[in-house]
Amino acid sequence: MRDLGRLGPEDPDGVAALCLESAERRLPTLVFCPTRRSAEHCARLVARLISTAAAPVSPRAHSARKDLLARLRTGAAGLNEALAVCVPNGVGIHHAGLTAEERASVEAAMRTGLMLVLVATSTLAAGVNLPAHRVLVRAPYVGSTFIDVARYQQMAGRAGRAGTPQHSAVRARCATASDGLGRQGGILREKLMWWPSLQSVRRFWH
Repeated sequence: MRDLGRLGPEDPDGVAALCLESAERRLPTLVFCPTRRSAEHCARLVARLISTAAAPVSPRAHSARKDLLARLRTGAAGLNEALAVCVPNGVGIHHAGLTAEERASVEAAMRTGLMLVLVATSTLAAGVNLPAHRVLVRAPYVGSTFIDVARYQQMAGRAGRAGTPQHSAVRARCATASDGLGRQGGILREKLMWWPSLQSVRRFWH
């Protein structure tokens, strides 16, 4: 695995490095964040760091992403500012604050491989069939509520669905060892793989 510190101090938990590692192999990554604001912030970070570290995309992909942005600009709500920044770098955003057209366009771009990273809230976990090689759960919350088993399984279930490589991975991160990890850990531990830097959390899951 790529060194998670490779992309520098702006990527302390290694999420951009993990996304880049998969994108360079043309494999899709889903990143789940607890809120719309955190999803947009994470997407901007991933897009910015990938833009400086990834190999240039093909002229065809570059043109297709420009066409996607042009179509989104014609929507009734105009173009979401975060999408305008992220889409040129192959990073999409999906949350309930976007229009139905924006969400559908991003989903389609993910299915065709035009977007290789999609940062979403839990709206994507239910009812949208988007498989991924790698699923990253950046924090174990939906809004301010600790994630439950059913919601986690919805998120994790995106990894390894039909159309993705056989060997897929789910990774979850938590900044602290509080907020019910001990209580929930016994239920989820067989599903979760903790990021290497989070030694202080591992005892709740192994």
